[in-house]
Amino acid sequence: MVSCLPTQFNVVAYAELVNGQKAWGGSCTQNQNCGAGTGPGEFPGLGYSTYFGFEKKQCSQNISFTYAWEDLINQYNDLDYNDLVVQSKVLYTNTSSTKKLDLTFIAQARGASFDHKFKFRIPKAGVVSVAGATAVDGLDGYYYVTVFESTKTALPGTANNVTANTVATEPYRTPTAKTVTVMLNSSYVYNKAKPYEPLITVYTSGNVADPTPPVYDLYVKGITSRPGMDTFVYPADGKTYPNGIMIPADWRWPSEMQIISGPYPTSLSTFFAPNWFNSKASNYLALTYSPAGSLTFE
Repeated sequence: MVSCLPTQFNVVAYAELVNGQKAWGGSCTQNQNCGAGTGPGEFPGLGYSTYFGFEKKQCSQNISFTYAWEDLINQYNDLDYNDLVVQSKVLYTNTSSTKKLDLTFIAQARGASFDHKFKFRIPKAGVVSVAGATAVDGLDGYYYVTVFESTKTALPGTANNVTANTVATEPYRTPTAKTVTVMLNSSYVYNKAKPYEPLITVYTSGNVADPTPPVYDLYVKGITSRPGMDTFVYPADGKTYPNGIMIPADWRWPSEMQIISGPYPTSLSTFFAPNWFNSKASNYLALTYSPAGSLTFE
C-alpha cells in the first residue's frame, strides 16, 4: 500500500516446559540467516534467546482512486506527477431509507512550491446536502466542494514548505484525511467509474490567502467535461499531456524530479492509455517514493 508507515517489532522465541524449566530459541549458527526480517537473530540481554523481526504497517485500506497533478499551465512541467497526490475512498449507500456518498480524501504527497485548494464538483441534480466540506459553492448546475482549503496546510512540507512525501531523505509526513458526506435522493444517478470530478485551484503565489494572478483550475484528463483545463504542452517534445491523471487503485507516485516514464515506461508513449500503471520498470521501486529506511512500502 502506498500510504504505509512501517515500524518494526520483534517476536522472541520462548517456551515454558512441563518440567518447570524455561526454554529459549537457540542462537544462530553459521548456516542460518540471522537478523531482522531475514531469520532468527540473537536477542541481547536474554541469554540465548532469539527473535524474528517483522514490519508492522499502518495502512489506508481500500483506495478507490489515486489522483496526481502537474500544476503548471503550458510551461515546463517536470512530468513527475507528484505536485499533488490525493487518494480517495468511495462508499456508496443505496437502501430503502438512505442514499448517500461517503467520500474520504487523503492528501498523500505534495512536490510543489505552489499552494492549492483541492475540490470536487458534482451535479446538483439529486444532491440533497453536503456535510464535512470546508466550503460548498453552486455554479452552472454543479456543486463545487472544497475539501482541503490549503494543501500546504493539510500536508506541510520540509525546506521552504515545498515538498512533502516526495523526497525519500526528508521526514515522512503523515497523510491528512477528510470525509465528505453527500446525501442524495432517488433522482441521483451513480457512476461508479466517475462518482465526481476532482480538481485543484492553483495559487502561484504559494499561498491560498494571496490570490495574486495567475490563479487557475486544473481537472483530471478523461474525467472532466471541461476541455482546456486538463492538459499542457510539454516544450521538450511539443506533445500534449494531461495535467491531472487518475489511477483507479492505490498507486506509488514517482519520486521528486523523476519523470513518470522511468517507473512506468508506457505512461507517456501511450498518453496514459488504460492500465498503463500496470506496466512497471524492473527498478520502479527505486524510482517511486518510499520513506527513508523503509523495508516494505506496498
